[in-house]
Amino acid sequence: MHTMLVLVAPFIRPANKVGDTPPLPYYLYCLIGIAVILFGVLYWAVWQLVLPYIFKFRRVPMKEILEDGTVVTVVSQLTWLCSSDAFGLRPRADYHPVS
Repeated sequence: MHTMLVLVAPFIRPANKVGDTPPLPYYLYCLIGIAVILFGVLYWAVWQLVLPYIFKFRRVPMKEILEDGTVVTVVSQLTWLCSSDAFGLRPRADYHPVS
């Protein structure tokens, strides 16, 4: 219930019908915030879903151990080409996964 109030409250007109910044509408800041969040979601969807689908590659996370023993995750792009194997896919010739 409280969460709904927090989401709806910025859109409720103030008692004096003027917001903190008189030339701008009182609901403008929350609309800009929603627009920024939606832009971020759209950017992520294009970056992680649409581009790999269009250009036929997949992002593959692999663990790598540095010289000091630190384990890091390296994300690389794996490009697939059509071939006659069982799944119809094979990795590029220059792809060498790190163990």
